Amino acid sequence: MDYLFPQPRGVQCSDSVDATTMAEKRFNILFLEDNVLSSHLTVSALARELPEAKFHTAASVGKAESLVAAQDFDLFVLDVVLPDGNGIDFLSGLKRESQPAPRAIFMTANALPEYRRKAEKSGAVRFFEKPVKIKEFAEVIREVLGAVVDKEGRASFEGLLTALTPMDLVQLKCLAASATGIEFTAGTDRRGTVYFQNGNVVHAAVGELQGEAAFFEIMGWKRGRLREVALPDKTPLTILSPWADLVMRAAQHMDEAVQE
Repeated sequence: MDYLFPQPRGVQCSDSVDATTMAEKRFNILFLEDNVLSSHLTVSALARELPEAKFHTAASVGKAESLVAAQDFDLFVLDVVLPDGNGIDFLSGLKRESQPAPRAIFMTANALPEYRRKAEKSGAVRFFEKPVKIKEFAEVIREVLGAVVDKEGRASFEGLLTALTPMDLVQLKCLAASATGIEFTAGTDRRGTVYFQNGNVVHAAVGELQGEAAFFEIMGWKRGRLREVALPDKTPLTILSPWADLVMRAAQHMDEAVQE
């Protein structure tokens, strides 16, 4: 069971929250939640799990917009329903103004299918229903940030698929407008690679499968390892669909496979 820790003294609404003054803060996270008590309790617990992150809280879209105007953020954690708007529209506005596109995780007590669809369409990496489990939530945040830069600060990574799925990693790379490849390994005998250019998926290969068939196969893998690989000199162009459409069809393909 996960426990929320009491709010540290002296932390007020819209202050930044650090787990410790000694840890090096490498990531800025904006936490947009209108319930001030819930926000501070959750952020305090997350800050203890993620000492490398600095959290900035906002209780309204207006306050969040002023924070964004003042500095850059590596990740946005957003509620859906807010007193002066909603997190989905806020993220859409950021996407129009930002390059690369912002990375966001949504959380809501109103987990309506419509909200989930809109959040995924807007480019959300994950959609959580409140109350969140702190350790699981922190692990997803950690993996999202780990896909941004590694310990040496390079825009590459290698590791295990745990909290994030292959589809999550694909969305992160597309939102970051990456030009790279990710090699996925599942078990001892399944290995496939997805290649990105200008923020779109352009090629995928698994054994003799290529293109969308290979991409759909890789997206269905639940556990395994991954590492970033360089683009070949001449990357085949076997996938032409925009990445958002491709990911949506991959999700439909996975749902159909489960029903069968």
